[in-house]
Amino acid sequence: RGKQRVCDPEESREVDRVAARVVVTGTGVISSLGDSPDALHTALVAGQSGIQPIEQVGADRLDPVQGGPICEFSPENYLEEQHLKPPISPMPRVAQFSVAALQRTLEAANVPVEMRREQAIGLVLGTMFCSVGAIAQFDRMDRKKPLEFANTVINAAAGKAAICHQLTGVNSTISTGLTSGLHAMAYAAGLIRSGQATALLAGGAEELSFESLYGFSQAGLACPADDKQNSFPIPFDARRNGFAPGEGAAFLMLEEAESARARGVTALAEVRGQGNLYDTSGGQDPKSAVEVMAGAMRMALEDAGMDASAIDCVSAAANGSVRHDRWEAQAIAATIGSRVPVIAIKSMLGETQGAGGALQAVSLIESLRTGTLPGHVGWEQPEEDFPLEAISQQHRDLDLRCGLINAIGFDGHCSSLILSLPDEE
Repeated sequence: RGKQRVCDPEESREVDRVAARVVVTGTGVISSLGDSPDALHTALVAGQSGIQPIEQVGADRLDPVQGGPICEFSPENYLEEQHLKPPISPMPRVAQFSVAALQRTLEAANVPVEMRREQAIGLVLGTMFCSVGAIAQFDRMDRKKPLEFANTVINAAAGKAAICHQLTGVNSTISTGLTSGLHAMAYAAGLIRSGQATALLAGGAEELSFESLYGFSQAGLACPADDKQNSFPIPFDARRNGFAPGEGAAFLMLEEAESARARGVTALAEVRGQGNLYDTSGGQDPKSAVEVMAGAMRMALEDAGMDASAIDCVSAAANGSVRHDRWEAQAIAATIGSRVPVIAIKSMLGETQGAGGALQAVSLIESLRTGTLPGHVGWEQPEEDFPLEAISQQHRDLDLRCGLINAIGFDGHCSSLILSLPDEE
């Protein structure tokens, strides 16, 4: 929000440029708890959970796994018929999620097709795997079909979504594991702040597949769902033993504030600051991990020009990981304080991977707008010497104006982003 150093090509000297303000003018979601921000927020506040034993995507070939699948998604409700059937290659599930959530976002932000034809609106999409199921299917084909190859690349969802919605601006895919969705938002906000774009859609999408579930299970990251082992994918709870893989999509319409005001749309929130760091221990060393998590939060505060006391709540990345939940709690306490209200919506949605940070952002905006913070479902037993004091099983009505979001990967990626209600002007 301060000044940026840019080069003046005419005078070949450095000049000061005030960074543009970035506001959110619309949001859209596809999740296991609803396909609108209001439905998602209502479900989270009510303490509903989308986590259940997974019975699809070849799960019968795996040990039982808990997850957050979207069981009632019908692409026909969102996509035109030509995008669903050959001769064009069928759209993979993650792209279907993306197109559907983007449609809701564009509608909420009042961006009709005519505006998209006149203005180069871009898309920055975060995803961990995109469609690893399509990749595996293509590899198993005896006779490869050229059109099917388009579904195997990491930017397949972003490309197909841009075609469907006639998005002619920048088209980028961010793939940094569990932090992909929040990194996509930070990257898009940076482009707008620097004057390289005026309006961008940003967020994340992920699908559940046999291949991703198998990988999480083999790595010992997914929470079991059989009768022989206790199943606790509950963030921060002392009994936690892994996360519940989920799926979904969430996007936000980010715009330069003056441009949004000029076209007469109301800002829902403002992107105030961001911080992104990497733990070179790969998320293995406790001291390094805590320092990097705390460093990303401090970087976001510095970027926003804020003191930690300005943060009214934290949307934690915690997902049930035995190590990383504990380290994140320590980092939050050291940076923001032990008494800040903390929510962990992955207790109800599961770990939606590349969509996680964006879903947290949509949820946080709804909390800021309504003044109601969801509870922490299933959290009953804090660890010994647990550093956070303000976690509640029940939803709370609070005076909220500004919140911080964390996205943390088990591979070392750490991202923090600050959202606030828009300034009253």
